[in-house]
Formats: sequence, structure tokens, C-alpha cells
Amino acid sequence: MCIYYTIGCSLLDQTIFCYGGYTEISTDTATNAFFGLNISQPITKISAETSWVDLTKPSNNVVLEANANFAMTSVPQRGLLFVSGGDGYNHTDLDRQVSIYFASNNTWVNVAVPQSDFEQMFDETAVADAQGNNVYLWGGETVQVASISAGWLLRRTKCHCCSLLRIH
Repeated sequence: MCIYYTIGCSLLDQTIFCYGGYTEISTDTATNAFFGLNISQPITKISAETSWVDLTKPSNNVVLEANANFAMTSVPQRGLLFVSGGDGYNHTDLDRQVSIYFASNNTWVNVAVPQSDFEQMFDETAVADAQGNNVYLWGGETVQVASISAGWLLRRTKCHCCSLLRIH
């Protein structure tokens, strides 16, 4: 695993998952790298450095976007990782604003968000509630409400306030 910064990492089912980040400080080039480290057994410094598994090519062949400065959290009750917003390759807009990773079958689902209803955000953070029904996002500068496919609703509020994603 290379050195990245502004990367997203989260723990799910005894695996640490890390996604994206910038690869070069001088250019802020985002990557789509996605790795997992199983911590179900004791690990040493050497095994922690050498046991990362490259998951960049998921089993359903979804191509991950290069991304950095995004919100990422685990929802263990649902066996998923949630990724929202970010900064795309060479500081471009992302094609997909919300993505969900299902660890049980190593698949990503990109949640369709109407561009007219959603503005890309970065440098936000996310946390799931104890029941796994809601993801709260903190950060942002715009007011947007978007209906998202599969019964998801995302609310964004102005300037560093809470947001809610309800998982049905």
C-alpha cells in the first residue's frame, strides 16, 4: 500500500477498509485505490504493512472514481460502507456523489443523484446511528435536497450543519 493523504478509512466486520486519497502532495492527484486489512487475528507491524489486500477491482466490475476529501463511514448493521462527496481526479467533479460498498460480496453500488438537486461537497464527515438507519453528514456550504434512488433521502443544510441520509 502506498502513502496517501486525505484518504477515507473505516472498520467493518474486523476489516479496516481504506479508499482514495491524494497520491502526490505537489499535484493533489486523487486515486481510486481501495484496500482492506483483516484484523481478526493479532497483527504485527510487519504484517500490518504487508497484509493489505487490493480491492480496487470489485467483483461486480464497478470502476471506482478517483476521490479524496470525502465522507466515509461504516454501517455495520447493514454490512456496508457509505461514501459521499469528495474531490475527483485533478479536482474535477465526481460522476457519482454517493457510493455504497457491500463487504460480503465485494461490490460497489453507485447511487444515482439528480445533478439538478445535488451539489458536490468535500471535506465533510459522516457517522451512522446505532440502528444503522441513518447516516449523518457534517459539513458543506449549500442547501440541497435530493431524492435518491432505492428510497434514500439526502438532506444538505447550509454551512457546516447536520445532514441526514435515511436508509430504508
